[in-house]
Amino acid sequence: MKKIENLESHFTATGFVLNKSFDKGLVIFHKKLQCWLPAGGHVDPGEMPHDAVVREVFEETGVVAKLVNGSKDLFLSQTTEIQIYAPIFVVHELISARKDVPEHMHYDFIYFLIAEDETLNPQLNEVEGVKWGTSSELENMKTTEATLKIYKELFMRCDQMR
Repeated sequence: MKKIENLESHFTATGFVLNKSFDKGLVIFHKKLQCWLPAGGHVDPGEMPHDAVVREVFEETGVVAKLVNGSKDLFLSQTTEIQIYAPIFVVHELISARKDVPEHMHYDFIYFLIAEDETLNPQLNEVEGVKWGTSSELENMKTTEATLKIYKELFMRCDQMR
């Protein structure tokens, strides 16, 4: 195995989406990984990560969602300096080799979004399924530790805001 520092790296963006009542999280069934995950994907060349996550959420689920900024607004007024939406987390992930892709790394920008509504229109060429789940429903799905921890954190933050 190569040293992690020597592996090729890609930028990705993942969207943890809650409904407007903050009691359900959105997940897709990932075709290759065969588990429930938040929607997301690679950041295209020249694309901002926060734009990529909105695009990926819509492409995979049909859900229109708005970003929640992960940092304080600096109210920058310069045209040469703009503040972009900050992720709530950044995760460095080792991606296992598959038949057509070598082992590599993802710098995954994790964003919090709120859905405009709960209507699902999955793109089945991208995902096998899409669903909303409560905290307890998500815990009973085949998913990852990071997915559960981040959704639990978001549910907790939203409960404190009520």
